[in-house]
Amino acid sequence: MNKKILSVVLILCLMLAVMPMTAYAANIALCTKCGQKQTVRMTRQYANDKWHRCDLTCTVCDNTWDYWEAHTWSGTATCTSGRTCTECGGSSEPLGHDWGTWTQNSDEKTHTRICKRDTSHTETENCHGGTATCTQRATCTVCGAEYGDALGHDFTTSWTHDDNEHWKQCSRCDKKDDVSPHTWDSGTITTAPTCTKAGKKTYSCTKCDATKIEPIPATGHSWKSDWTSDATHHWYECDNKNCDVTDNAGKKGYAEHSGGKATCTQNAVCEFCKAEYGEKLPHDFTAETVDAKYLKSAATCTEKAVYYKSCAVCGLSSEGTADEATFFSGNALDHDWGAWVQNSDEKTHTRICKRDTSHTETENCHGGTATCTAKAVCTVCGGEYGEMAAHSFTAEKAEAQYLKSAATCTEKAIYYKSCAVCGLSSEGTADEATFFSGNALDHDWGAWTQNSDEETHTRICKRDTSHTETENCIDANKDHKCDYCGKKLTEHTGGKATCKDKAKCEGCGAEYGELDAKNHTDLKHFPATAATKTTEGNIEYWYCEGCGKYYSDKDGTKEIKKADTVTAKLKDDSKSPQTGDTSNLALWIALLFVSGGAAIGTTVVSRKKKYNR
Repeated sequence: MNKKILSVVLILCLMLAVMPMTAYAANIALCTKCGQKQTVRMTRQYANDKWHRCDLTCTVCDNTWDYWEAHTWSGTATCTSGRTCTECGGSSEPLGHDWGTWTQNSDEKTHTRICKRDTSHTETENCHGGTATCTQRATCTVCGAEYGDALGHDFTTSWTHDDNEHWKQCSRCDKKDDVSPHTWDSGTITTAPTCTKAGKKTYSCTKCDATKIEPIPATGHSWKSDWTSDATHHWYECDNKNCDVTDNAGKKGYAEHSGGKATCTQNAVCEFCKAEYGEKLPHDFTAETVDAKYLKSAATCTEKAVYYKSCAVCGLSSEGTADEATFFSGNALDHDWGAWVQNSDEKTHTRICKRDTSHTETENCHGGTATCTAKAVCTVCGGEYGEMAAHSFTAEKAEAQYLKSAATCTEKAIYYKSCAVCGLSSEGTADEATFFSGNALDHDWGAWTQNSDEETHTRICKRDTSHTETENCIDANKDHKCDYCGKKLTEHTGGKATCKDKAKCEGCGAEYGELDAKNHTDLKHFPATAATKTTEGNIEYWYCEGCGKYYSDKDGTKEIKKADTVTAKLKDDSKSPQTGDTSNLALWIALLFVSGGAAIGTTVVSRKKKYNR
């Protein structure tokens, strides 16, 4: 129930919300479709400030159409609300406020304006805009009145100055504070004066960082009394340390050296400053003095001694000068040869001059006679040279040192021939001359040994194992073995073994193999003999004379013992005692039959009962 009520309320609220914008009416109008005046449903819908739209619906044909109609206003528009159309219920735009000018309030912080249409309508804001200064409050850019506080001065902690005084400057305006004249210190020389230029002295204020500069007069020169010179000029130096004249030409007394006379050992001396200047005169290298101090090169084996000429004025040697003037003196010394010495090529010899080791003479070694053991000896230097003479390999000496190959089973010993002069063996020479000596040794055969083919045997020479002889094995004596190597060649054959004797080989006649127990040589048959009460009998049997064994069959395969052939004597009943009563034998037989019948009957009855079941 509550839900239904709530739904109705919501629908009513929705209708109430729509109703102010739409007006409903029932009118008579000409239907554009029917062409007749009909009752129509009309609604008016607000469109804008001038018009509302009329929507018509024919109640007969449901045709719809519309037209526009001017509002019919009622009431008076205000600043915040418009007029209301009596037809469609729409509202016009409000008039809006017509504000007056902003006027500052008594708090001097805000300003207010009042609507001319309705004085109850006001707006109030904080004054703003403008900039306050140290002495003047800010002016509001809206109402034009001053507001807030002046900033006051903000004097810096540092000094501001000009050439005469210093002060504390306001950071916001030109106001100065604590203005006073500078108090200068004793000053510092920042640029020292020179002989020709003034210096500078800088003074600093003891309170601020202001400075002032005052000139220091130039000092003027203080010329020394002694000359100073270089290679070409002389002058007086200024004694002031800070003299700024650096070009010697600007100094007092500056002039070229003059006066005096030069020699080959002495420069000219200036008559003013007494300094040497200019160049010495050239030496006169014309004197020829034979003195060790002028020796350029001593006399050699082939050259005279050479001396430097000297200066005729000062005696200076010309050594090291541009032309080094020299002269010859004396005679050459000739060579002073040393002994001839053989050179490393062992073909030449050389001798060296004792005066000058660069002087040598070289010749080929010569003289002497070479042998097969020694080269020729030079008759000049005493060194061996050339090649030794060839050996004469003609001597035949059968000695171990010349043995080439010892005698073998088939060959004689071979020896190298030796040199008839020095005894050198010809071994290793081009032809290696040799000769034979002695006789061959013949073979020293070892024992014959059968080979793996078991058909041949081989013997090896003890002197040379490469010498061998191989032959077919032979069994001439028919003993089945090789007559030489003793190895078995064949097996025994032929013959037939018996129970007594082995088979005899047809080749060698020897027995071999095993006895044949089934091959009897003399198997005799003994027929059966019945035993009697007095004599023993025997069964039928066979006896082999060869092996001495008994058999129960004619083939001699089933061996038996001799005792097995004997049958015992028959018993003698007459001599046997009675062992029971035989008078009632019939009774016993009758009882036996009765018992048997009873047993049979019982059995039959039992079986019938069994089957009847």
